[in-house]
Amino acid sequence: MIWRTLVMALLFSLMVGTGDSFAEETKTLADSVYFTGYTFENGVGGRLRAPLGIYCDPRTDEVFVAAGPRLIIYDRNLNVKFTVSHFVTDPLTGRTIPGEPKSIAVTRDGNIYLTDNLVDYVDFLDFRGEPISRIYPNRVLADTTLKLKAEALAIDELDRLYISVSGDMQTILLLDQDHKLIRKIGEKGERPENFTNQVGIGVGEGLVCVSDLYAMPAIKVFDTLGNFKTGWGGHNVDREDFSLPSGVVVHRDSYGRLRIWVSDALRHVIKVFSDDGEFVSNIGGYGERLGEFTYPIGLSVGTKNTFFISEKVLGRIQRCEIR
Repeated sequence: MIWRTLVMALLFSLMVGTGDSFAEETKTLADSVYFTGYTFENGVGGRLRAPLGIYCDPRTDEVFVAAGPRLIIYDRNLNVKFTVSHFVTDPLTGRTIPGEPKSIAVTRDGNIYLTDNLVDYVDFLDFRGEPISRIYPNRVLADTTLKLKAEALAIDELDRLYISVSGDMQTILLLDQDHKLIRKIGEKGERPENFTNQVGIGVGEGLVCVSDLYAMPAIKVFDTLGNFKTGWGGHNVDREDFSLPSGVVVHRDSYGRLRIWVSDALRHVIKVFSDDGEFVSNIGGYGERLGEFTYPIGLSVGTKNTFFISEKVLGRIQRCEIR
């Protein structure tokens, strides 16, 4: 059943791959989005390798990217400012090895949270990537018998950290600035408010939006107290559905309307919804030109209605603006 869904999604991606959006009677959001820059540079004379997590610091407009074994910091024009290799402790041998950084979030002081595909903890780093401490989800829960892995990250305006965890438990951990547990949000199950395989988190405007690879609905919206508010999207070929929902952003546009942006890697588009799940627009389509995508994964919003998107397979970061 999963394979049939993926095949249908790939066929759908070919339909939207020309960049054509669904016909609308009025001007669509896609007509107002302009792609204004991109980069393939990794900061050490090479090309980006499998960029995943991306975070734009709204205070500095610096763009932090987790790509291959590196953490790379760009300015808003996607010029490299700084890059550092990320190393982790091999859980089998205890040796220090190059990592595969995955998700990223940055505090108001410029300190960095980073998850990695190779380990179960969250690295807490200073503004130049030097280690400060590590956050183990099972220790946060005071139960080291649990096998838990930190996956996606998000941070709110109060510097509270949201960690998506998998393993013996599937939930979102909300931590305070001292990395103490405030509450859990959501749990594993088959109800609309439950998770099966959460992928991305977007936080803003009092909302916590989570994308889920298999669950129905695919997008789940909670408030910061952990109350389930709504959800939408299946795993079929309709325009409001998803094949691989990943990055999520909560954004209030220049008209004051709340919008949820979600990257769908297998359909090679960004899907935009209202906060109650009404489909607004598709952005992009399959391709390698500016404004097209090849497996978009990470998604972040900066100042002045500017968005940044990471493309895992193509190894590119794109910048777009709403005008």
